[in-house]
Amino acid sequence: MNGLGRKLALGLVLGVVVVVVMSVASDARALGACLGAFDWPLYAAVLAITVAGYSVRFVKWHAYLRVLGHRPPVADSLLVFLAGMSMAATPGTLGELIKAVLLRDRSGVPAADTAAVVIADRATDVLALVVLSASGALATQYGGVVLGLTLGLVAVFIAVASSDRLSAAALGLVRRMPKGEVIAPKLEALRRATVALVRPGPLALATALSVVAWAGECYGLHLIVGGLPGTSPDPAATNFVFSFATLFGAVSMLPGGLGVAEGSMAGLLHGVFHVVPDLATATAATLLVRFATLWFGVLVGFVAWAVLRARPPVVAADGR
Repeated sequence: MNGLGRKLALGLVLGVVVVVVMSVASDARALGACLGAFDWPLYAAVLAITVAGYSVRFVKWHAYLRVLGHRPPVADSLLVFLAGMSMAATPGTLGELIKAVLLRDRSGVPAADTAAVVIADRATDVLALVVLSASGALATQYGGVVLGLTLGLVAVFIAVASSDRLSAAALGLVRRMPKGEVIAPKLEALRRATVALVRPGPLALATALSVVAWAGECYGLHLIVGGLPGTSPDPAATNFVFSFATLFGAVSMLPGGLGVAEGSMAGLLHGVFHVVPDLATATAATLLVRFATLWFGVLVGFVAWAVLRARPPVVAADGR
């Protein structure tokens, strides 16, 4: 946990640095004027859309647990799911693997199974962002390389996880490493759980749910852009900007994609799609949507974690 705490602290510090740098680069006074002119009542709608997206993602999370035969109490499952979002600002959101420990301690779900759910969850999120970005990439010829490489990596992951031969070869390489004999059985348990999650049926359903959830956040950016002065919001453009910038930030493996996602989003809004008149307005839109998505999720995660710690475990083993 100490290691995760350090990674999260790094993400929080990096988040502050990103805000400061973007504020200076875009002229802090002009940025303040944009934020002052923003139609703030719209922000409640944006946050509501974000919460609705969390609800869809929870359905996916709980459905994935059921695919593996686990039925933890819904309240515990929800709190663990939300608590994991406190780790969204860790590199590649890998801190969310803490869910495996939390759910094991709450309901006796094997850590390898929950870890497989977290990994499959992230993979389907990536697939959803590729789907949402694809139309914009085809129309603008922008970002095709990133999308292609990302899709290729996900395809390799699914192929290795689904193939006994490929996974056996990969585990053979692991066994030759220092302490490989200790790690390999845990990885095999993780792979067995992952195989069930990447079958066509569960994979298609989970990806569809992810598309719905992320499309909501894309629309949140559209609302935010429309609430700023002098903008020309276009749903197709804002859909691509949010999905591609989020995806680009994710593949960077930086904590929460910080710096990469924000820079891409502001640059695309002003420099590529011209839906905002200047860099200050692009920066305002970027900061507003990141606070309404990434940082709002981190805050919700900490609240859920506090509730979870105050709530004693109800069952000893997997809710059954």
